[in-house]
Amino acid sequence: MSLLRWIRGLLGSPPPARAASHRGPARSSGRRGAASRSAARNVARPAAPSSEASSSATEGLEDSGFFTVVNFDDARHRTADLRPHERELLEHVDRRIAAGDLELPQLPSTSMAVMQLSSRPDVELTEIVERISSDPVLSSELLRTANSVLYAGHQPADTLREAVMRVGLRQLRSMIFAISMRSVILRFEALTAQAERVWRQSFSVASIARAIAPSLGEDPERAFLIGLLHDVGKVALIAVLNGEAKKSSDVTPALLGRLFHDHHEPAGRVLAEAWNLPAELVAVAGGHHHFEQNEGHERAAALASLAHRLDLFLSIGPERDYAAQATCRELTYLGVDPGAAQAILRRAAEAFVPDHEERLAA
Repeated sequence: MSLLRWIRGLLGSPPPARAASHRGPARSSGRRGAASRSAARNVARPAAPSSEASSSATEGLEDSGFFTVVNFDDARHRTADLRPHERELLEHVDRRIAAGDLELPQLPSTSMAVMQLSSRPDVELTEIVERISSDPVLSSELLRTANSVLYAGHQPADTLREAVMRVGLRQLRSMIFAISMRSVILRFEALTAQAERVWRQSFSVASIARAIAPSLGEDPERAFLIGLLHDVGKVALIAVLNGEAKKSSDVTPALLGRLFHDHHEPAGRVLAEAWNLPAELVAVAGGHHHFEQNEGHERAAALASLAHRLDLFLSIGPERDYAAQATCRELTYLGVDPGAAQAILRRAAEAFVPDHEERLAA
């Protein structure tokens, strides 16, 4: 049974008729089977227990993760006991952070230039195309995205100019920021597996934020950037660990869970400021878990916290706990009633990205 069918059952909504798909079969990875994302994501999950099944069929689900996605924000990681060498490494990193000795990765210069150009109301399309064409990786990603199911027309976009026109300037900025973020996060070769999971979470939270934004009266592209960058402090923390850990196996989920929990917001503010991000994004990166205290940016911080929460519960399960998020404090703060909240949860489940290998516009 699919994730969406199970969640819809929990929320009391029958699944709609499935539209014809334009995609091929779902990819399979070593961790799990993951279907391509589309208007109706269908991720393979263990079958949900029947309401008529014995109680033993669901016994223990509350205490064991129902999904296989590793999420470092799972409370079970940050509360786990650390081994002596982990404690030593964490204490060393703590001292570096306290001294302000953070490594601040830089976004690719071409991407930054394109994002600045695309935000100008008087920009000429030729300027953007020329700048993108100077970066082969960025060019190929843009062409691939423009020809994905999300944007594809009757004819393929064969040139960068056609690709930019098809994507549009507003979504172009969000897409290039995502490409840049991915290149920064995945460059940590000593911590490849950990970096992949940080990227998965960043893109999934951004995708969820974009999907639920209209229901909250928010702009989808602004919401995407808020979700993408809300935990940017983790990038700076991974950069520190990448230079400190002797081997990848030293950096366990328990160590990362503790480090991220303690330091990702202050590190996020520092990195967001170093990247000259807008004040709203700096404020959200620096404080979203206590969103009510983020003066002047409370709603943006609540949106980030909500998308983060939904991704977390979709990552670790069980599904009944995800369904219970219809009454979470973020939705209450944003003025969403439980009836409308159920639809938001369904949209978030459709947008959820379970695999770091999922493409930017798959």
